[in-house]
Amino acid sequence: MFMRDHQLALPMALVLLLHTPCALSVPPGPKPPGVASGASSLPAVEAKREYRIPPLTIAVPVFDPGLPKNPATWDEKGIWPELRRAETVYAAHKVQMALKRLNRFEEVLISPDDSVSADLYLKGVIKESNGEDFALAFELMDATGAQWLRNQRIRVRRPERELHLPVSSQQDPFQAVWDEVARRVDDALAQKAKRHERDAQRNAGRVKRGKAAKMTELERAVAVRDLAFAGYFSPDEYGPSLQYGKSRIKLVALPPRSGESWTLIQAVQARDNQFNGRLTAHYADFANRMSADYALWQADAFPVAHERRKRREAAVAQGIAALLVAGTAAAVGTDDLGVAGTAAAVVAAGALAVASFQSNEARREEARRLNELGASVNASMQPMNVEMGGRQQTLTGAAHEQFAQWRGLLKALYDNTAGSPDAVRIISSRA
Repeated sequence: MFMRDHQLALPMALVLLLHTPCALSVPPGPKPPGVASGASSLPAVEAKREYRIPPLTIAVPVFDPGLPKNPATWDEKGIWPELRRAETVYAAHKVQMALKRLNRFEEVLISPDDSVSADLYLKGVIKESNGEDFALAFELMDATGAQWLRNQRIRVRRPERELHLPVSSQQDPFQAVWDEVARRVDDALAQKAKRHERDAQRNAGRVKRGKAAKMTELERAVAVRDLAFAGYFSPDEYGPSLQYGKSRIKLVALPPRSGESWTLIQAVQARDNQFNGRLTAHYADFANRMSADYALWQADAFPVAHERRKRREAAVAQGIAALLVAGTAAAVGTDDLGVAGTAAAVVAAGALAVASFQSNEARREEARRLNELGASVNASMQPMNVEMGGRQQTLTGAAHEQFAQWRGLLKALYDNTAGSPDAVRIISSRA
């Protein structure tokens, strides 16, 4: 995270003119509802126009697994709960990497939840993942709670021609999902950047006429992010600046962002950014460790899911959708194809995709590792050693627990007027 020291004593309108330009491009043509797997859906980055915007940090909290409320339905839907929980990290990591490739953001973080300090948050829910189809719902909001993108849904189906490809020759079969998320975020950012530039130009005119500049939408989001962080450490001084509603945060006053207090806040924020980077590295390592086993699962599940879908379509075509929804093969007189048998096979195939992988002797170790990874998503993170004022402390527990411990250390440091953020160092961790 770049320090915003150069903003401390300057009015916002003037700060805008000093920001490093960030090149944005709007991909041409309409957004495709789904694109072929393997290749990236994003065009080569070619800046059609440069925008001067504040440096922005975007956080991607670990996704919601989207598990149905009734566990009894998981098998028939082909859901392996431990794997789905592991996928929440894997998918968040893939989206984070796609966003980094845009080269639009100062930092792109993966976080346990939305309590991490950031200007933008991308929250997602895995709606489906069976080896053939991947569906993701997501939304994008800024630090004020304002929705930039809402009710976004992306579904990609692997083409049938990939059924016979060896695992070693396959790229990420759902790369198009991650790229499409990045494309839509890029579109939203481009629109905000244009509005920001327009408002900045108007502010320049206001200043020339002797009037006060008005904060732009992006400036407001950055200010709220910084003041929310400051308010945690010094609620009496910075807390009154923000008004918290049910889903929005309103900036009601802009306190002086200069002097010793604000300088200390920013120094603490710099240390916090280092820790957030360690969290991101932890999740990236998690995703990389599951990558090879996950690719095998996708390869094995793909033909089963494909066959299940074909059977489902055949069942619907034969007019037995009601039986299919009920998930039962009622006693019905059928021909030798077996209408009831088709319905039962559709339901059974969902569980088969999971059971066949878990029971396969050749996949025993892969299944064990994926189970362990899924169970560990919210269980523990490699302990992190921190030095504070010459004394070492060890942060333990899950990622969100270590984050809370870390913030507690920083708060204690801030409350100790003799303390200095330079006295805090992350001295060892294994992501």
